[in-house]
Amino acid sequence: MYEFRNTLGSFKAHFWAGLRWERVRGHLDAELRADLDTLLSGLFWDGPDGAAEHTDTALFGEDGHGVLLARSPAGVRELAATWDRAHPHLDRMREPFAEHAAVPDGWVLDVDAFVDLLTQWGHVLTEAARRGWCLVGLSE
Repeated sequence: MYEFRNTLGSFKAHFWAGLRWERVRGHLDAELRADLDTLLSGLFWDGPDGAAEHTDTALFGEDGHGVLLARSPAGVRELAATWDRAHPHLDRMREPFAEHAAVPDGWVLDVDAFVDLLTQWGHVLTEAARRGWCLVGLSE
C-alpha cells in the first residue's frame, strides 16, 4: 500500500495534475511530451482525446467497479521504463509550466508540486516493477 504525500488521501491532486498537464503539454518538446503523455495516460490522465484507459481489463474484467487503476506487471514495467526516460528531463518543464499551467490556489499549484507527484509515482512504479507486481488503485 502506498499513500501519496500532500493529497490528503484524495484523488483530487491527480485530477488537477491531469488538467495542469493539458495546459502545459503543448509547450514542451515532442520527446518529453510523448513520454509524459504515455506515463500520465497510463496512470490518471484521460489523454488528449479523453479516452485513456487506466485499467488492464484482464485483471478485473470489463466492469471493474471501484477500480481507478489496474496495471499488470508487464504494464507496470512499461510505465516504469517510461518514467526512467522522462524523469531526468522534467526540469525542461519549469518555465512552460510557470507560464501556462501554474495557479495561485488549489491543487498542484506549480511545477514543483507536479514533479513531486510524478516522482512519487516514479517510486511506486520502480518498486512495483522491481518486485514484478501489478498496480491497483481503488476508489473508496
